[in-house]
Amino acid sequence: MTNATAQTVVDYPGSLNHQDCIEVYRTATDQKQTVFDVTVYYQPGYWLRLSSSGVLHGCQTGKTYRLVKAEGFELDKQVVMPDSGCRDFKCYFEPIDARDQAVHWIDRKNDTLFTALNVRPVSRSKEMFACRIKGTVAGERPCVRLLFYDFDQDNRVRPPLSIPVRGNRFDYIYYTDKPEVKMLTKWDEYMEGSWYVIPFFVEQGENEITILPKGTDLELCRATAANQEWKRIRQETDRRGDECQLDEYYKTMREMSPKQKLTPEAFTLHEQLQALYAKKEKQGEDQVLDDSIDQIYKQRAQLKEAQKMYSPEYTQLRKNVDRIWSLINRTMVTQMAKSPSLPALYRLYQLIAEAIDENSPELQPYYQIYQRNFAPLWSEHSLGKHLEYMTKAGIQMKVGEQYPLFEARDLTGKQVSVNGLIKGKWALVDLWASWCGPCRQHSEEMIPVYRKYADKGFTVVGIAREQYVSDALEAIREDGYPWVQLIDLRDEFCIWLRHGIGNSGGCLFLVDPEGKIAAIRPSAEEVEAILEQHLGH
Repeated sequence: MTNATAQTVVDYPGSLNHQDCIEVYRTATDQKQTVFDVTVYYQPGYWLRLSSSGVLHGCQTGKTYRLVKAEGFELDKQVVMPDSGCRDFKCYFEPIDARDQAVHWIDRKNDTLFTALNVRPVSRSKEMFACRIKGTVAGERPCVRLLFYDFDQDNRVRPPLSIPVRGNRFDYIYYTDKPEVKMLTKWDEYMEGSWYVIPFFVEQGENEITILPKGTDLELCRATAANQEWKRIRQETDRRGDECQLDEYYKTMREMSPKQKLTPEAFTLHEQLQALYAKKEKQGEDQVLDDSIDQIYKQRAQLKEAQKMYSPEYTQLRKNVDRIWSLINRTMVTQMAKSPSLPALYRLYQLIAEAIDENSPELQPYYQIYQRNFAPLWSEHSLGKHLEYMTKAGIQMKVGEQYPLFEARDLTGKQVSVNGLIKGKWALVDLWASWCGPCRQHSEEMIPVYRKYADKGFTVVGIAREQYVSDALEAIREDGYPWVQLIDLRDEFCIWLRHGIGNSGGCLFLVDPEGKIAAIRPSAEEVEAILEQHLGH
C-alpha cells in the first residue's frame, strides 16, 4: 500500500529463495531510505554475524543499494542468540529505484540471504484468495515461529514459509489460487530434531486455532469447512478405534520387554546395537563403529523382510491390531469416497503411504477407490499427482521391474533423459544430496568400482536433490565424482517421490542393460560382485 508520504510498505514479502535462519516480515521504501523489519532465528547461545558490507541488488535495474545501518543488531560482530532463539531488528538501506520490484540481499561476497525479495506490492490475479490463520500456541514453553509448508515438502530442499509468533499469538494471511494441503510445525521442535506435523487445509476464509502442546490435532475456535471436516475424520477414526479397544492391545505391546517382543536372533542384534551405541557415546565419532551399526541395521532389515524379526506372541498382537485398523480404515474410506473432498483425499493419501511402507495388500483396493472416486476431481491437483507418483513407485520400484522413464537437468540447466544416458548398459543411478553425509559416503565408495568397469559397459548417473546448484557443484568438487551429474532442483521433477524414497537423503538403483532393476541400495561390494559376474570376462 502507498501512504501520503509516498512510502511503499509490503508485509510478509515473498521471495524466490532465502536462508532459513532469517526472515524479512516487512519492507518500507520511500525516497530517503529502505527499511527491512528483520528477524533472525537460531539456537539459543549460538551466534550469528551480519556484515556491514551487505547490499541489495535490484532485480530490474541491476543497481546496488548499500546497507547504511542496523538497529537492534550489531553488525560485523558475533551476536549471541537469546534464550528465545530469535532476535528482531531493523536494517536501513539506501533508497531503491522505483523500477525495482524485487531485490537480492547479499550479506557478503556470494553469500545470498534473499533471492528476489519483493519490495513492491505484488499484483494478484482474480482467481487468488486469502486464507487467514490466527491463534495461539498453547503450553508453558514459548514458541517464536511456526513453519508453514506443503504436505510433501522437504525443508532441506525448499525453505518453508515462516509465521512469527509473539507472546504465543500469531496472525498470518496466505494468498493462493487453489485449495492446498499445508503443514504447521513449531520451529523450536524442528530445530531439536523431533517435531509434530499438523495438517492444515488452505481455502478462502478465516481460521482461529489453538496449537496444542503435543499431538497433531488443532483446537478449532473458528475454521473453514475443510479444516472442520479433517477434524471430523480424525475424531471418527479415533472413536472407532476406542470402540474396538485398541488401547488395550497397544498397552500389552508396550509392556513387552525386547526379549519378549523379538525373536532370539533379532534380540541378539538388539543387544549388539545397544552396546555399540553405548561405546560410541563414550568414545565419540568412529567410522568403524558406524560401519558396524550400519551392518546390524541391514541384518535387522533382512530379518524384518523375512518375517523373522518378532516373536510369535508379538506378531499375533500386531496382526490383531492390523486387522482391526484394516476394518476401520476400509469403512472410513468407503464413507469418504461418497464425498471425495480434499481432506478425504489427504486421508486416503496417508493410508496409501502406510500400505506401501508396510507392503500391505490394502494398496490396490485403496488405489482403485482413488481412481474411481477421487481422480475425476483431483488428478490435476498436486496431492492427486503425488498420490499417483507414490503409488506407481510402490508398485514398480522393485527388483526385476522395469526402471521408469524420467528426466532431470544437467548442471547447466538443460533437460536430460536419464534413460537415454543408461540405455543398453549396466548402470547405477545414484540419488544423493550435498547435505546427506551417508549418501556421499556411499557415492565415494562407488568410485573405484566405476573406474574398474567404466570401459566394460558400466556407467553411473548421479542425481543431486538440492536447493542451490552451487551446493551440488561444491560437493562434486570435494568428493571427486568422475561420472555424469544431474540435479533435481527444489524437487522440480519429483524424482525422489517417483523412486519411492520420499524425503530420505538418497538411494542407489542398479539397472541392467534391458532396463530392469537389478538391485536397490546395493553396497559397493555387491555392485562389484554383480558386475564381475556379467562384465568381468
